[in-house]
Amino acid sequence: MKGSTVIVYLREPRERMWGILHSIDVTGLYMQGLDVNSFDQWLSDIPKEEPFTLTLSKLFFPMHRVEKVLVDESTGSIPSLSEKFEARMGKKLSDFFPSFEQ
Repeated sequence: MKGSTVIVYLREPRERMWGILHSIDVTGLYMQGLDVNSFDQWLSDIPKEEPFTLTLSKLFFPMHRVEKVLVDESTGSIPSLSEKFEARMGKKLSDFFPSFEQ
């Protein structure tokens, strides 16, 4: 699952995070991402022309907060968030976010 684009559901407080999974173990989950509620605004703020710098926060969530982890996939005619990103940018998500470093 490392390197997969995921949506993480958290509790206490309830949040949903989107991003690239780095690792998951008994202590918690490391990822590079942002709050799902901020995704559309973040995407609209990205200029289509280069040069630009894309950043996602490096995050750690202790396992007691992690409710579930879903792979970011399209459902029928509804595109995944990754597909929305790639349609906007014209390139693969992996081209912009190389491997996560702790």
